Amino acid sequence: MLKLKDGFKGSRMIVLPPPITDALARDPFTSRLYLTDIGHFPHARHHYRQRPEGADGWILLYCTDGRGWIDYKGARHTLGPGQSFIIPAGAAHAYGADEKQPWTLYWVHFKGELAPYFADGCDRVCSMADPDHDRITGRTTLFEELYLAVEAGYGDAQLRYACATLYHFLGTFRYLQAGYTPRQDGRSLGIIERCRNYMQEHLEEHIGLDDLCRFTSFSPARCNAVFKQHTGMTPVAYLQELRIQTAMQLFELTDLHVNQVCQKVGIEDPYYFSRLFRKHTGFSPSAWRRQGKK
Repeated sequence: MLKLKDGFKGSRMIVLPPPITDALARDPFTSRLYLTDIGHFPHARHHYRQRPEGADGWILLYCTDGRGWIDYKGARHTLGPGQSFIIPAGAAHAYGADEKQPWTLYWVHFKGELAPYFADGCDRVCSMADPDHDRITGRTTLFEELYLAVEAGYGDAQLRYACATLYHFLGTFRYLQAGYTPRQDGRSLGIIERCRNYMQEHLEEHIGLDDLCRFTSFSPARCNAVFKQHTGMTPVAYLQELRIQTAMQLFELTDLHVNQVCQKVGIEDPYYFSRLFRKHTGFSPSAWRRQGKK
């Protein structure tokens, strides 16, 4: 049977670089509970993952469609729509999608001294007794808030907001009856969000500050100031981070050669790209791919 750990159509994932997770572990604001990885795998046919030694953090698996299974403590547990399971750190496990009805899976890896408290009693299949209170839409909206916060950049504000959101997100699983009201959709896109979209759409091109200034009709100084105020980074630094984060995903989800990944993220020189990648992640591109971390 074909077995895949990632690379599914429409899949999204962010793996925070070790220097960032190390900083989160040191920051008094985030150290008690922080995420290290986050992703969404829709209709993940042939999805399979096995960790005989366990993971170094806790893993939340949340199924919204289809079915899957989890092998844990000598038993197989079936996970269906509206059900979740938290695998403790260091616990041997394996999980995979049902062959006929592959699951749509939201997942988060998290750490911190409060992680065991949020996971307590959740190392089993958990579901709402009353389907009307399952709030799948609200919970996935909250997941998107968390994902977008991490995707927005590695400034202190973005990371601290992501960790604060993580409390809320995990709380909807740990304390199933606790009420919450996720933000409403339909808010108009601000200039910063439109800038991010512009960067993503033109990532393979050699865009820079001049292009962003033309797009926003801002002067370079104004563009730098506004972007840094909202993201904690200059536009050029954010673009560089976006290129590296996209490269990390491509190394995780595809078999593209380094030169091909360079083209996908708009960097011509593979040697410069390799130095930049190591600076941001602490790994060479080949070492990052070998570690196979999800």
